[in-house]
Amino acid sequence: MDYLVNTNKIIAFCHCVNCLLDRPNDITPAAWSRLSVGFTKIGLQVWCQRCDCSIIHIDFRNRVLIH
Repeated sequence: MDYLVNTNKIIAFCHCVNCLLDRPNDITPAAWSRLSVGFTKIGLQVWCQRCDCSIIHIDFRNRVLIH
């Protein structure tokens, strides 16, 4: 279980398209982003604080997650 919890397995990052268009060339997308990630009633949402919009909202369909 430690393998899943303590290892970064991200293979594709979420970014706000609007923010990427306004990003200065000398700043990385990770440094420029202002994202909030959290659980909702149906799943997990990634929210752009800079643009005040939803990037993705994942519906888990009532599945129990291991954490």
